Amino acid sequence: MSKRKKRSEPVDDFEKESSRPEKEIGESRPSLAITVFWCLTALATLLTEVGVLVAGLALVWRKPIDEELHYFQRMLGMLFVASVVFGILLLLLIPLVYRFRDEPPPREITWTAAVIGGLPLVTGVMFFFFG
Repeated sequence: MSKRKKRSEPVDDFEKESSRPEKEIGESRPSLAITVFWCLTALATLLTEVGVLVAGLALVWRKPIDEELHYFQRMLGMLFVASVVFGILLLLLIPLVYRFRDEPPPREITWTAAVIGGLPLVTGVMFFFFG
């Protein structure tokens, strides 16, 4: 039986990059994890806020009967609480992303995330004052 020889040099660029230490490739794993979590939190906040908007518009335009009214009010309340929790978490993650990343995220992305995170709080103030 023949023994296989080990290659001394990588064959293609992919093997060259994967054989480098982690610090040379780019961001560290914790910084990538916090960035992905930040982006997913922004997406969850936006989707729950859209759900609040849809449920609120359904309550206003459709004029549901009494048994459907409770369903829409519960759905609106649950989505609103979820959007507030996600929004506060999103706003709290912004300084962590800047702290953990070697290169800060683009300013436009940060401002967009801040607006998305503040949107549920603005919605809450509007609900409080305008019913």
